[in-house]
Amino acid sequence: MLTPITPSDAPSLDAIDAAPLGATVTVLGETFTLPQTSRQADGRPGHVWDAHGSRRHLRAEEKQAFFAWAIIEILRHTVSATGGNCSTAADSAECCGHIIKDRILAAR
Repeated sequence: MLTPITPSDAPSLDAIDAAPLGATVTVLGETFTLPQTSRQADGRPGHVWDAHGSRRHLRAEEKQAFFAWAIIEILRHTVSATGGNCSTAADSAECCGHIIKDRILAAR
């Protein structure tokens, strides 16, 4: 199973951006191989390959993780404001998991 990138993993993208194209970088216990070239105007890689040979789009994963976190936070505060008993993001995800899942899948 792929380990998703979370909003707190920004240093991993910084390390990948700092590495030269074609390099192998280990960040947060995962090894990534950068492509030899980039089509991005800024020269940063648009994708990388993980140790299993799977192509990963880390910026898209980071964006998806951020919006999943934002949805959970909105639901957590909404439930708290309406007198619900969901005091943590994990509780909110459990209470409203189907909404979060549907929103994430719709974004793909």
